[in-house]
Order: sequence, then C-alpha cells, then structure tokens
Amino acid sequence: MCGRTAYSANSTTATARELSNEIEKSCNGENNEEAIRHTYEAVSNHNGNSTPGQQYHIFRCSPRTEDANNLDVCTAVWGLLPNHGTQNKPHYLPTDPKFSVSPHYTMFNARVETIYDKISFSNLIRNKQTCILAVDGYYEWTTESQSIDNKKKQPYFICNKTKRPLLLAGLWTTVNTGRQIHNATTNKLEDETITTFTILTTDAHKRYKWLHPRQPIMLWNIEIALEWLFNPTSDTVQKLRYIPINGCKEQPSMWDTQLSVYPVSKKINDSKYQGDDCTVEIKLEKIKSITSFFSPGANKRVKTEEKKACSKEQKDDKPTSQINDQTKVEDTKKESIKESKDNSTKSWACAVCTFVHTGQKFDYLACEVCGSLRVEDTDSKTEDDDKGRKRKAI
Repeated sequence: MCGRTAYSANSTTATARELSNEIEKSCNGENNEEAIRHTYEAVSNHNGNSTPGQQYHIFRCSPRTEDANNLDVCTAVWGLLPNHGTQNKPHYLPTDPKFSVSPHYTMFNARVETIYDKISFSNLIRNKQTCILAVDGYYEWTTESQSIDNKKKQPYFICNKTKRPLLLAGLWTTVNTGRQIHNATTNKLEDETITTFTILTTDAHKRYKWLHPRQPIMLWNIEIALEWLFNPTSDTVQKLRYIPINGCKEQPSMWDTQLSVYPVSKKINDSKYQGDDCTVEIKLEKIKSITSFFSPGANKRVKTEEKKACSKEQKDDKPTSQINDQTKVEDTKKESIKESKDNSTKSWACAVCTFVHTGQKFDYLACEVCGSLRVEDTDSKTEDDDKGRKRKAI
C-alpha cells in the first residue's frame, strides 16, 4: 500500500473548507477556501479508481517565502521524481504524448521508518515539503481470495465510516524536466518543471494485516493535519506512525472508531475501469470448508438437498394442467391396486368338484374345471371353508 485510491472533487472540497477555516491568514489576499476551490475545480474530476502516474490536487504549505504560513493547493503527479531530468533523459508532463507512468511507480510510497535515513526524503521533510492528499478511500487486495471465483485477487475498499475524506500524509518536490519552455509574459526561455509527490506508509494494524502488511499514514483530525503541513518535526512523524494504529489516551485508533473495510467488485482490478460501482460494497459467496464434507451425515444431507432441489425444479417447470392430469392418473392407479387387493381375498368353490376360484376367477359364473354352474349361496364362502368342505367330501 498504497497504490490505488478513490479520488473526487467532493473530498477536495470538504478538506479545503476544513483546512481554510483553521487558518487565520488568507491565501494571496483572498479567502483560502475560495482560492483553493477555484484552483482545483478547473481540472479536478471524479476518479473512483486512480493510480500512480495520474494528476491530483495536494494541499501544502505555500512554497513562496512571503506566503510561508498560507495554505496552497497545487496539481501534482503521484509518484515522486527526486532528481532533475536532463536533456538526454527528460521528464515528461502528463500532457506530453511521450509521458509514461512507469517512472512514477518507483517511488509512489515512502516508508516512514526510513524517511530520515534516505536523502531523497530527508531533505524534503527538513524543508517542510510535506503535503496532504484527500481521498474518498483506498483499495487493497487479498493475497488469497475466499470467494468461489478465486482466479483473481479480491479487492477491498477502506474508507471513513461517515464518508468523510481520508487525509493521507505525503511529501512533495518540484524538479526540472530537462527541457525549456517560452514564457509569454517575460518573453524568455525558462526551465520546465514538474511537481510530484509520494504517500507515507507504516506497519498495518494487527487486526488488518490479513489485508496488507503496510498501510498509508492517515491524519485523524484537522489539528494534526495543520501540524504536518506547517510544523513537521520528528515528534510529529512518531505520532503519525503510531497513533492512527495503536491510538493514545486522547485519540483512539482510527481502525477501531473511524474506518470501514468491505469487499468491492473485481472490475476495479483493471486500472482503467471507472464505473459508478467502484466503491459499492458487494457480498462474497464463501467456499465451504472441506471438513464440512466429512462430518457425520454430510453425504446424506447433500443428497437430500440435491433431491429436494431437483424435485422443486421439475415441479416448477411443469404447467398446472399437466400436474393435475398426473395427479388423476396416480389416483386411478391407487384405486385399481386397492380393488385388486380386495378381490384377491374373495373366492368361491364349485359345488360339484370343489375347485376353488380366486382372484380374477372369482367373477366366473361356471366352474372352470367341470363346467357346473356357480351356486349363489357359496359366493360368500372363504377359502378356508372351501378347503374344509373338500376334506369332508373326501
């Protein structure tokens, strides 16, 4: 982290208003908020899936000596370029056809633990070249997805529970591109410059290391934001490193009180995707644990569920008339079976040869063996009575 954010004019507007209200002096003799609003509205657009190499508006202390205590907003490219470009190897502005995002991916993050050890960062913080990037939130990807579709990493969105902007701490610099441009005002050639910035990161909160081992440094209120912009010290760096994660007596951890984490669509895996659903929460379909398939009765339970589901699908697919016809046929079969059972218990014996007629032969009017006519008073005789008569005759 942090390599992908949701960036919008709304976040910049809200942050400009809060910061400007805390500053006594105006920016260039005007109200801070108005000056900032007019600056970013000309070029700022909503970008729900923004990456390094793109232009953003960052808040910083004014680099002009006469406005040292004033807030300034400027357009900068995410991804620090610490060194000047040369005529042979120039830097290109985003408006140049030859511009590439690749150089900006080298230093789009800076580890807060080592900013005083590396010259690229230590000079910036000593010169108070600190900045703030206001975003709607940022994205992280899980290494192993628990969803059924695990061919792609699952993205998660981290934002403020109240939808307030997240203020990310960073460092900025302005270097020469290695080319010259014509200044229409002075009618002279001047060095072309490019402003870039990086986002500071620290160890992730222990409860969210499953998401990523690192996290951006987030400023928890406007007071600490102004301290970072106008008076950054080593003590300030230590506070930024620990308080957002662990909290303190006066300020609980942001992860415990302010932040929300939820899964979003895998469409944003494509850095070019800019749909309205970038930050919309989705519900993941979890994979069942393999142990559940070996629990007692698991196989029987699965088969029963499949049978019920199959029966329901077949029933839903049949029209009502077909179901009614099938019901009538089943009722007729049941009646026929019942009648056959009743007939199987009836019998009559021939009065002459004593041959017993059962089943379908019960309906015969004459003896099948000797041809004698059936005697009516024997109709109700049971098979046991017929056998008894036979024994008596013998």
